[in-house]
Amino acid sequence: MPLVELVQTVTASSTAPGRKKGPIRQSDSAAVQRTINRRLADLERENYNEGVKIEVPKTEVARSSGKTPAVRRILASKKNLSNLFDEDETGAGEFYSAAVEPSRYPTRHLCSVCGYWGSITCIRCGARYCSLACEDTHRETRCLKVYA
Repeated sequence: MPLVELVQTVTASSTAPGRKKGPIRQSDSAAVQRTINRRLADLERENYNEGVKIEVPKTEVARSSGKTPAVRRILASKKNLSNLFDEDETGAGEFYSAAVEPSRYPTRHLCSVCGYWGSITCIRCGARYCSLACEDTHRETRCLKVYA
């Protein structure tokens, strides 16, 4: 009965209800302990049933999910990117030195409130928003520059 032992250690170090500080008096702690033990015994009596078995759903291992064997091996190893870089120093250097050319498309200006296309710019702070509702939200909560 590890649960009862845990409750006993917690109640022994706690304070009595209604008191701010100080240990529980011996008579109070004994009454509290009897009440706790009685409730635990009632719960164990209600929940005791050997015939109940919970079936765990089995996953289909044979079904392919579109992953190659190499990808399945990497996912099964439970290693993160830094662990892989620690094993292979040359790959880490190539990864950190990789670069792409600048985009040929213009930058996207997104609403700072909802994330939709932000076509309007705040005069005070320069943040983008998309509609009057987002403008009101921005001015009430997010606009940080206030003229004095």
